[in-house]
Amino acid sequence: MSDPTPPRRGISRRAFVAATAVGGAGLAVAGYSGVALARDDLQPELDTSAPTGSLDPSRMDTLLALGEILVPDRFRVAPTRMRQLINEATQQEPGVLEAYREGAGLLDRLSQTRSGTAFRELPAEARDRILSGALWRYPAETGDAFDDTVTKVKRRLERAWHDGAHRRLRELVVRDLLRRMYEAAVPSLIGYSNLPGVPGDPRAYVDRPRT
Repeated sequence: MSDPTPPRRGISRRAFVAATAVGGAGLAVAGYSGVALARDDLQPELDTSAPTGSLDPSRMDTLLALGEILVPDRFRVAPTRMRQLINEATQQEPGVLEAYREGAGLLDRLSQTRSGTAFRELPAEARDRILSGALWRYPAETGDAFDDTVTKVKRRLERAWHDGAHRRLRELVVRDLLRRMYEAAVPSLIGYSNLPGVPGDPRAYVDRPRT
């Protein structure tokens, strides 16, 4: 006579790891978030009451050095254009100047502590190590349920673990520079030789291609 009890279905290793990660992270976040919230908001925001203006040359060079290691070569913005983007942000958007100043200062302090040298004076590999030591690495969301869950968990844990200065560096400086750099790189990636709204050679629209 056969056993009427249906067979038990095992959980896949992938699902088990995901569930464990989410559960463990939830406990960790619950434990740390109270301390983090007492220090600062977990999701920092710009202080829109802060003044606008320009960065001093040393902090500008620090942010230019940061920008060089944030994106692949094809998305890299020329230093003159990058300087222009930073000036536009700090001079036109309240709160950006303060956030950029603080972020550049934090990078320089971390660099001085680890290497005895200002962040902007280090080679790219050393700058990348400083940044990796300050902020966790995790990929952008890809649409894969497991990978995206892990990314979201790591992002939440990082916010709870770090102090306010590190969170502001991630959210208000690194993310902001990335957005500006990618937006600036888009025209050249899709074949435009000039930025949108900037006139180029008018003959380019009417000249017959040379063969």
